[in-house]
Amino acid sequence: MKNLELSTVLGGERRSWSLDGDVLTIGRSTRNTIHLPDATVSKQHAEIVRDGGGWQVRDLGSRNGTRVNGVDVQDAAPVKPGDTIEFGQVPVRIGAEPDEMKTQFSPGVGSSVKIRAQQILERSEPRGERADLGRLVRVLAEAGRVLVLPRPLRETCEEILHFVEQAVPASRLILLMRDDPDKDPVQIAARTRGVSAREPLVLSKTIMDTVLNECTSVITRDAAADPRFQQQMSIVSQGIHSAMAVPLFDNERVLGLLYADSNALSVTYDEELLEVFTLLGNMAAVKITNARLLDAEQARLRMAQELATATRI
Repeated sequence: MKNLELSTVLGGERRSWSLDGDVLTIGRSTRNTIHLPDATVSKQHAEIVRDGGGWQVRDLGSRNGTRVNGVDVQDAAPVKPGDTIEFGQVPVRIGAEPDEMKTQFSPGVGSSVKIRAQQILERSEPRGERADLGRLVRVLAEAGRVLVLPRPLRETCEEILHFVEQAVPASRLILLMRDDPDKDPVQIAARTRGVSAREPLVLSKTIMDTVLNECTSVITRDAAADPRFQQQMSIVSQGIHSAMAVPLFDNERVLGLLYADSNALSVTYDEELLEVFTLLGNMAAVKITNARLLDAEQARLRMAQELATATRI
C-alpha cells in the first residue's frame, strides 16, 4: 500500500508532506510539522492525529477555521484519502504518495533537509573526518567572539559574510532578509569572488522558496545533474557547479537565508560543510535579531532628541 501524503500549491509551486507519525501540527509558524506561510492560516492552526487505523483533523481555535470537504470542523473530524482540508483559505488534499516523489531528489546529487543548529551541537561525535576541521572550528569560535559586539544591521551582515568566506569556498555569497512573508526577500549583503557586490545577485527561486517557506536547508553537489535545477536558467546560465542555502532561523522565525555557490568543478559541497554553514546561519540569525533591536533603540533615541530639541525652539 502506498504511503499517504498531504499536498497543496503555494506561490505557484506544489508542496507535499508524508502523512506519518502520530501527530502532525499545521500552521503559519515554522515550528509546525506542516508549515503553511499564508496570512489566513493561524500560527498554530490545527493538527492531524492518528485515530486507530485512520486519521482525524482537529482545529486548535484558529481565526479562520478548518473545513473538510467544505464542512466546518467544530472540534475534530475524520479524514481519508481523497478528502480536501481547508486551513483558512489554503486547501490541502490527502492522497496516495506518488512513487516519483520518493526519488525526486537523488541523494548522490542533492537534497533538501531540515537541520537545526541544536541537533549539530548535541551530537556526541563529529560527522566525518575533515582535514580542515581545526580551521573550521577556529572560524566558528572567532565568529562567536566578534559577532557579540554591537553593530548596525548592514555592518553586521557584511561581517557575517566575512566569516562565511573563511569557512566556505565560494564564488558567490548572498545574505537575504525578508520582513514580510508576502514580499520578496531583499539582498542585505553579498560577495562575489571575495569582493562586496553592490548590485543584486540573481538567485534560484526554487532554492529561495524552499528555504524561506519550509525552513529547510538545500544542497546540490552537482547542479548540472540535479533534476531540480535543470530547467532553472539562473543556475544554468551562471555555470554553477555546487550550491547550498540555509535559513536564518533565530529559533522563533525565519528571518532570511544564507546562500553560497561555486563555479569551480574542484569544489563540491557536502553535508559536513552544510552543518558548518547551518551553525553560521544560526549565529547570524541571532546576531541580526540583536542588531535590529539596536537599530530600533538608536532610532528611538534620535526621535527623543529631535522632540526635545523641538520643544526648546
